[in-house]
Amino acid sequence: MKQENKNKGFTLVEMIVVIVIIGILLAILVPGLFKYIKKAKDQQALIECRAVVTAAQTIALESYGKNTFEPEFFLNNNRAQILSAADVDGEINIVRFEDPVNKALVTYLSYTTKGKINVIYDISAASVYTILDDDISKGRIEQITKLYKDATSSTSTRQWEDAKQAFYANDKYSGLTAAELALLENTCKIPSANASKYKWKPCKYVDSNGNVQFLLSATLASDTQSTPLIYYNGSYYYWQGYEKPHTTSITDATAESAVAKLQSSTYTSETITSSVRDEWVRIIQ
Repeated sequence: MKQENKNKGFTLVEMIVVIVIIGILLAILVPGLFKYIKKAKDQQALIECRAVVTAAQTIALESYGKNTFEPEFFLNNNRAQILSAADVDGEINIVRFEDPVNKALVTYLSYTTKGKINVIYDISAASVYTILDDDISKGRIEQITKLYKDATSSTSTRQWEDAKQAFYANDKYSGLTAAELALLENTCKIPSANASKYKWKPCKYVDSNGNVQFLLSATLASDTQSTPLIYYNGSYYYWQGYEKPHTTSITDATAESAVAKLQSSTYTSETITSSVRDEWVRIIQ
């Protein structure tokens, strides 16, 4: 009888205790494991970007030596060759040559890995290589929502103006990331000299349920009517108009009608044709 009891196995209570212990261990170990995996992926992304910078620099110097170097056409003409030389399968977003003395010196490069990790090379920055935060756009919406709710002016109009001003003055939120600048240059066809002058401005509108919502409009500081790119409901959209660069007007007064067009639009950057005009196009990344 005693031998039979020894072979009965775990009791229900013992099983529950084991499950609880395993759950506790997983709660402790899994976040650390995810951080380790992310760190490894980030490190690989940095290695890839360094290889891309080296390849781009080598090809630029070779072209310069042959007197065939054209900085404005460099990326389009050499993109495939750079990626092949670097032995990577990501995407180069931007390459800039802005040194007044060394004309063929790569001063800025934006690279995105196949796993969608964005890396910036910037020789003027404190950290030459930087991995971008993918959640910055979501953070901008959260920030303007908080600023608007926390505004203490006496009228709702004044509250909104104060919130917009506080948002716009903070470059952490109003400044465009390198990936967003790449969208301006490559998709919206904004010249690189002008793209750096754009900032995000929040626009407020009321949805069909009567709730205040926000979208972000990329505009020139000196021209609030020039909007080639917006961020709405988790996606970027660019305006395909009749002229290049394509721009339209997005303000608080027009935000609601713009949202209606966004919601009804079926165009994406993968399906759009050159014959389509005056439409918002969702960018597939």
